[in-house]
Amino acid sequence: MDGGRVLLDGPPQELLRGSRERLAQLGLLPPYAEAAKAGPGLAAGPAAAASAHMTPPRAAADSGSLLKVDRLSFAYAGAPRALHETSFAMKPGEWGIITGENGSGKTTLTRLLMGLLPVPPEAVFWEGQDIARWRVQQRAAKIGYVFQQPEYQFVAHTVWDELVYGLGQKKGRIRELDSAEREAAETLLRTAGLVDRRGVSPYLLSQGEKKLLSIIAQFIHPKALYILDEPTSGIDYGAADKVLRLCREKAAAGAGVLMITHDPALVEGEAAFMLKLHQHEAAEYRRLAPV
Repeated sequence: MDGGRVLLDGPPQELLRGSRERLAQLGLLPPYAEAAKAGPGLAAGPAAAASAHMTPPRAAADSGSLLKVDRLSFAYAGAPRALHETSFAMKPGEWGIITGENGSGKTTLTRLLMGLLPVPPEAVFWEGQDIARWRVQQRAAKIGYVFQQPEYQFVAHTVWDELVYGLGQKKGRIRELDSAEREAAETLLRTAGLVDRRGVSPYLLSQGEKKLLSIIAQFIHPKALYILDEPTSGIDYGAADKVLRLCREKAAAGAGVLMITHDPALVEGEAAFMLKLHQHEAAEYRRLAPV
């Protein structure tokens, strides 16, 4: 279906045999042929090759790291550990992925990094500095965060206002956007495919469009690191491809990208490392060699 019109009709197996390319164009299959043959969510193509070139955790050098986490654990009051012995390091411009079963501590880890939960001393370092005593505002100046549920971060009435929210505000005063800010906003709208939706309420967008808006609304603010909580969940492959393109461009510009995902096959071929969390044992940190 597209705008209420039936584009393809028939039994699933028949459509998969004869209309793979069209299904990929519609975002119903991955955009690369190898993954389309393997099926959604299965490692294929670049991702499978990357998995074969994994290196041990200690192979990564700590020198020049943007963010380093050293044996970080956390337990909520009166509950067992929610995060177990987690260690990793990432450099500027690196793209890392965090995976693990539900309840393994993925969201807890990002809350600790953002200062929404207390961090123990000597566990999290930013450019070599222990950030245990940093205020939330200090971290927010350097780290952008994209919620798993995009509606949680919407504050404006239109897509355009949501995108540029905060750009024209300084010390409580509102100013006009300058030409560079406006061009950056227009470029992000085009990349996300939301140019024709600029006057629409964010709440009237499709799920994929909401996810894309929540991402570009963070990416428009220059940060050293962006954390994305399952940005490709619940969306089609067309929208997921736009998400990956946005992340790819940010990493190429020198920002770190840390992505929580249940579908690492979509990203493994481009990621620098993978952190796999477990419910009752230490996390696995693996550097992914380039392919």
